Amino acid sequence: PFIAIFLTSLGGWGLSMRSIAVQELSSDYMDYLRVIGVSQRRVSRYLFKCSALPQIVGLAIVLGWSVAGSVITEIVFSYQGIGLILWRGVQSLDYPLIQGIFIIIIGTLLLANYISELLFAYIDPRIRYAYVGR
Repeated sequence: PFIAIFLTSLGGWGLSMRSIAVQELSSDYMDYLRVIGVSQRRVSRYLFKCSALPQIVGLAIVLGWSVAGSVITEIVFSYQGIGLILWRGVQSLDYPLIQGIFIIIIGTLLLANYISELLFAYIDPRIRYAYVGR
């Protein structure tokens, strides 16, 4: 269920990235890059960096919603997974099980957010220098 929910959100994510790219292509600095003779490959790389930054932050948010949605989907369709185990733990008041599952889910989301922050710093050097403290 998680993969299905995550993949269905990628379509809107791609459309959003395309609209950001179209908006960036019409900006003045992209025209300036073309005028001074920067190669199309380098312009495309700048365009990707500018378009990908908002999407990376959105990826971590979508990942959180996908985890929550997969738990609900597993409960509704009785699919054997962590969501159904969580639901059975709630019904039987098994607090250690509930806490363990929440720790796993929160740890996964924290790891995803950390990776998105690292990607953000890798793509935008200004953020990288802010982490170092320069």
